Amino acid sequence: MSNRVLIIRHGDDPPDDRVNTYLHLRGFDPVTIRPCNGDPVPQLDPTWAGSVVHGGPFSVYEEQQHPFLREEHRWISQCIEHELPLLGICQGAQSIAYVLGAEVGPPASGLHEFGYYELTPTAAGIAEFTAAYQAWDGGRFGTAADLFRQACARVPASGVNFYWQGAADFHRLLQLRSEAGADANSKEAAAAGALEALETAVKLDGRDAESRALLGTLYGMKIDGSLLRAV
Repeated sequence: MSNRVLIIRHGDDPPDDRVNTYLHLRGFDPVTIRPCNGDPVPQLDPTWAGSVVHGGPFSVYEEQQHPFLREEHRWISQCIEHELPLLGICQGAQSIAYVLGAEVGPPASGLHEFGYYELTPTAAGIAEFTAAYQAWDGGRFGTAADLFRQACARVPASGVNFYWQGAADFHRLLQLRSEAGADANSKEAAAAGALEALETAVKLDGRDAESRALLGTLYGMKIDGSLLRAV
């Protein structure tokens, strides 16, 4: 059985994302092409184990302006016809929908997947979190968590802010655990803050893998001999 996976990209960014990392870890051989830069799209044959079509700035309807899109859509059609595992990300997902005959574009409701919100404390919090991590400074992790709490108060439905708040409290907990004689109450407070924020992030976005990963770590950690449990 072949282990080659065709990766179609629409920019010059390096292939160091989660897709490539996952494929390498699973023993696959990612083969990256950029048809937008003139790379030919191969014909489907038994040497391919799957394909991933990444995002990009092109409209799936612009085949006349961008002829390479016809070749990408031909490849997608062949993958579907022969039931080759296929993943589309952003523009790639739109291309799959287009090939299957779906209408691609904004919904009639006018709703969008994202919007614009005032998240001023978020940028400051990320900067503080970065500085805290570099210095392994528990106090600064606490400051970062407070900044993210402010951001959560401004935009309660933002899972991103709750993730960052949870990450800051989680690292505050790790820093305290690495500190001899650290106050038990401070550790419990950091753990509780991390749990509450990360659980909220997962409720707001069930696909939030980062928050789920931190929650799994928290659930399995022992603090002062007691197994941490979800509240």
